[in-house]
Amino acid sequence: MRRAAFIDNASEKIAQIKEIASEAKQMNRKVIVFSFFKRDVLFKLAKLLPTSMNEVLSGDISPSQRQQLISDFTKSTKYNVLLSQIEAGGVGLNIQTANIVILCEPQWKPSTEQQAISRVYRMGQTKDVIVYRLLTLDSIDADLVDLIDFKQLIFDTYANDSAVQEAFIAQKQKENQQNIKGIKAKVFQIEKHRLNQRKNKEKQTSKEN
Repeated sequence: MRRAAFIDNASEKIAQIKEIASEAKQMNRKVIVFSFFKRDVLFKLAKLLPTSMNEVLSGDISPSQRQQLISDFTKSTKYNVLLSQIEAGGVGLNIQTANIVILCEPQWKPSTEQQAISRVYRMGQTKDVIVYRLLTLDSIDADLVDLIDFKQLIFDTYANDSAVQEAFIAQKQKENQQNIKGIKAKVFQIEKHRLNQRKNKEKQTSKEN
């Protein structure tokens, strides 16, 4: 289970989060910690991290409460860690005040992680963003990472194919436009030649008369 690494208070992941949060506090930086598990991970971290906000950003609170929590986090000089369920913090929120992101466990969908990370990349971010992905060796984490990498490869391949197709279509449209211009030019030349022939014929007829 992905949350198994947090059962023991002395776990490697908890120790790493504590260390990152402590160093960030010393450097006057703010951290957002994402996890899928509220009760077994985030609530536990709230008790173990002295500089974390008291409330967890989760799907149980309203959008206005979430925004208020982020606002309080932004203004706070005492707390530098915000704990968030990854799906609750990944949509419709901007958290530029944090520039350190911790992902407690790999997610089933690559887009879930990307959406969460993008919250701190929004317009207004002035610092470099650091992302920590916490993984436990010889665990389900490794299998999930392999699966995520495979999914990402498929997506990238599809995206690249789409990009190539779009470029091909754009080129074809450009060529079609050029062909149309060429055809119009040829029609113009033919019509001009025809009019000249007509004028010459009229002049010839006039002379004969």
